[in-house]
This record gives sequence, C-alpha cells and structure tokens, in this order.
Amino acid sequence: MEVDRLSIRHACKPVAPLLTKEGVGGGYIVTQFFNRKSETATRRRLRSEMPDAEFRLWQKLRSGQIAGARFRRQYSIGPYVVDFCSPRLKVVIEVDGDSHYQEGEQERDASRQHFIESFGFTVMRCTNDDVRHNLEGVLEAIWQRLEETRATNPLTPLRKGGTNVLDIWRKL
Repeated sequence: MEVDRLSIRHACKPVAPLLTKEGVGGGYIVTQFFNRKSETATRRRLRSEMPDAEFRLWQKLRSGQIAGARFRRQYSIGPYVVDFCSPRLKVVIEVDGDSHYQEGEQERDASRQHFIESFGFTVMRCTNDDVRHNLEGVLEAIWQRLEETRATNPLTPLRKGGTNVLDIWRKL
C-alpha cells in the first residue's frame, strides 16, 4: 500500500527535530517556520528602522566578520522576528531595548525564547547599553558562543575567508 505524501504532511505537525539537516532541503518544513512570506513586510520595516545599537552590532556581524559566521538580520522564526540569526550555527542574538523592561515583557520574552530554543537555537541577549558602551565585550561573548557551537558541532565550517574582527581590533 502506497502512502500519499501530501496527506502525511498535513496530518503530521512538524516539530523541531525535523528541522535538522534532513529537513533543511525539504522546503515545506523550512518555509513553514523560517522567513515566512507573511512576515516579509514586517522584516523589511524592521530592517529599515533599526535602532542605533542594532545597527552598530550589525556592522560587526555582517559578512562573516566574527569567526566567519554568516548572520541574517530580522530573521523570522515562526511568528517571531529575531534581531540577528545564524541559521547554520543555530545562534540567535537579541538586542533588548527599553521596551523589554516594561511590565509583562519578561514573560513574553521568556515564552518567545522558549519557542525559538525548541528549534535547537541558542538565544543570546544583550542590551542597547551593552552594545553602545561595551561593544567589544559583546563581540567577544558572541565569538566565544560561536566557537563553542563549532566545537560541539564540527559540521559547521568556518566561512571561507572569514576573519575575526576582534583580532583586527587588538592589532590596532
């Protein structure tokens, strides 16, 4: 008896373990949770209205400047849009502004973080003040997390030509 693949897709709800290497090429699973077309306008708006701290951090994350890791900005995971994401390394970076410290926001952030972590992502958080006043420390923490991730998963290679911006700063 042959099973209809389409009916299986609709009968089974995808869960995080399906989003490993085997699921990445599947299209259905990936587009259902990551960078959905329904979030395109939101992501575009957030990219054009980036707060100063996010913009400054993005200038250091883009183009594989830290440990050769490629990040995407304003990347959606399910119904949430995260500030920065390295899908290959499964690392998410959130820059929290003042709104994250209002009443009820910690609970929403915790729920959001739990959802994102259910897909195997590691969530790193820093504040706008951290980025403004201690950018090198934030970059060092990100670099360490990326190296730890690579050490536990050697199948995530360094991007060709990637450099570590911290090494460049130290030489100056």
